[in-house]
Amino acid sequence: MNKKEFVQRIVSSRIILSELIEQVPENNREQTMIAGEMTLKDIVVHITWFELEMLNLLETMTLQGSPLWNLGTDERNARIQAIHAQLPWQQVITTFEKIQPRLMERMDELEPAVLENPVYFKHMPDEWIPWEIIAQNTYEHYEHHSMDIKDFLNKFEN
Repeated sequence: MNKKEFVQRIVSSRIILSELIEQVPENNREQTMIAGEMTLKDIVVHITWFELEMLNLLETMTLQGSPLWNLGTDERNARIQAIHAQLPWQQVITTFEKIQPRLMERMDELEPAVLENPVYFKHMPDEWIPWEIIAQNTYEHYEHHSMDIKDFLNKFEN
């Protein structure tokens, strides 16, 4: 995938996700379960955590990340939720809105070759392709949770 297409996919998927988030009524954002054991607030916190990890990757050009990566997916997600449980909605959504411009700014600075070759990243395994790692934690993640929110909104409307 070329850099322009890659960046466009991140941006367009994030716009769709943001629009869906706005459609969830305020009284259903913090308490109502939308996807399994996750409220909308949990989903936004969860996505923001992964975006921050990708921002860290791009800023440091090092695969280091949080110790939470050492946990299984379910335990990691539960810990992310628990760590951020007391944050109010406004703080959660403000952080969510602020992170993507920073992420995209960093993406704009990258040479296209960086997205294709793990040698540009310290500690990244040789068999990994950087853009695929970033995609999994950005647009693929947005699209997955967009479906959760769409499903909720469809049930909510019926």
